[in-house]
Amino acid sequence: MKTIKYQTLLLASLLFLFSFNACDMGEQNKNEGKTKLEQKVNQFKSKLKAEQKELKAELNETLDEFKDEMSNLEEKLENSGEKLDKNRQKVLDNLKKQGQSIEEKTQNAKNVSEENWEEFKSNLELESKEFKEAVNEFFESEEEK
Repeated sequence: MKTIKYQTLLLASLLFLFSFNACDMGEQNKNEGKTKLEQKVNQFKSKLKAEQKELKAELNETLDEFKDEMSNLEEKLENSGEKLDKNRQKVLDNLKKQGQSIEEKTQNAKNVSEENWEEFKSNLELESKEFKEAVNEFFESEEEK
């Protein structure tokens, strides 16, 4: 009878230890899951920052090229005493406004939420592409004159 009580007590103790250990392992799995999730979030944030940095560099390059072209045009006009006709001046003024808009959006890129990033990025890339094409068209036609 004593042996049965000891065996029962031993069995109950073992069951308690196994169930306690299993709970502890469950907690470890939760912590590992949290760690993996945190890693994924950090990877996403790093990727987002890298994309923002790359986009900003591309847009700044486009804007710098425009500013250089503008400077060259202004110098050429000043040296020759020529002026742009009203239509060309209007186009140039619009290009300046577009450039300022892109520059402002570039500065605000870091404030865009993760949820809105892809849409913001694709819109800004499209706007930049159209701006670049318009700038090239304007200055190519200016060179022909």
